[in-house]
Amino acid sequence: MARLIHIKKILISLLLFTNLALAGSCIQFRDIWSLQPLADVRVIADKDTLFSDSSGVVCLGKGTEAGVRFTIVKAGYFKERISASQRLVWLTPIDAADEIVASGKSLRSSTMGLPAHVTRIAAQAAASGVNANMGELLKGISGVQLKTYGAGGQLQTISVRGMSAAQTQVSLDGVPLNNLQLGSVDLGLLDLNALGDALLYRGGSLYLGGSGAIGGALNIHTAELNSRFAYHLYYQRAPWGNEVFGGYVQIPLLGLRQQISFSRGYGTNNYSALKPNQNLRLLNRDFSRWNGQYQAEYDFSDQLNASVLFLQTKNNRGAPKPFISAQAEGGNKASGYGSELK
Repeated sequence: MARLIHIKKILISLLLFTNLALAGSCIQFRDIWSLQPLADVRVIADKDTLFSDSSGVVCLGKGTEAGVRFTIVKAGYFKERISASQRLVWLTPIDAADEIVASGKSLRSSTMGLPAHVTRIAAQAAASGVNANMGELLKGISGVQLKTYGAGGQLQTISVRGMSAAQTQVSLDGVPLNNLQLGSVDLGLLDLNALGDALLYRGGSLYLGGSGAIGGALNIHTAELNSRFAYHLYYQRAPWGNEVFGGYVQIPLLGLRQQISFSRGYGTNNYSALKPNQNLRLLNRDFSRWNGQYQAEYDFSDQLNASVLFLQTKNNRGAPKPFISAQAEGGNKASGYGSELK
């Protein structure tokens, strides 16, 4: 009798071992957030597909190697790739968020998709006693060489990527201000109060100037007019009698958006220069500059818009010879404007 019981135990052990061997390794799938088991998870290997039961368990066939990879698919969850050696797999549900609508004001002008380095410059926002015109603002922009032919009030031209000022196209609202025949444009005459933003293109531009923009292009826009009252004023006094002040005011009226802007600068610039055994005051480097602009826009409809722009500039400056000697400075004094420019 004892022998029969021993044989039965051996048979039961063999049956249990055979069942586990046939079943192979098992994997359970659970939701990573709720921790609940997931039924009907598809386990795909080559052409075979298995499904997990109500407890989230799927058992692989006998002899499945640990390095075999499976694709795990369940509706509403991210797809996963696992190996046969894993025993517990967490699936992440796909959360459908509410539609997000982002609204805002688009840029006034696109960068036209040019294959060049483009810098957007907020001109009007930078207007101050230090940056009163476009030439002074560009001094702080990398990759740009600004040539100033003398003291304050003298000619200021832009050069990009080593090309001449005539080969750097400058445009105002898309209208060219310079070309190869007429030469460069004086950036000191462009008052920042009257401007909105500017796009500086480094490199040749087929759309902005063609052969006249081999070095690059500067596309300047006039100020953007708002439907609310706004104003800005500034003043600065610098050495050698240099003074500058200006500002703008926007006054909307019955749907008409309008802006009046101005700037005024002057200076003597009779500073001293040192040479061996000489200490002379430089003359004929005085200047007087005045800029005034009126701009208005009116929208008749979403498709019909009218705008007007009036701009006046008055610029007087000396034409000094290079500082060589006291005799040359005497000639500068003879041809100078003096304090009458104020």
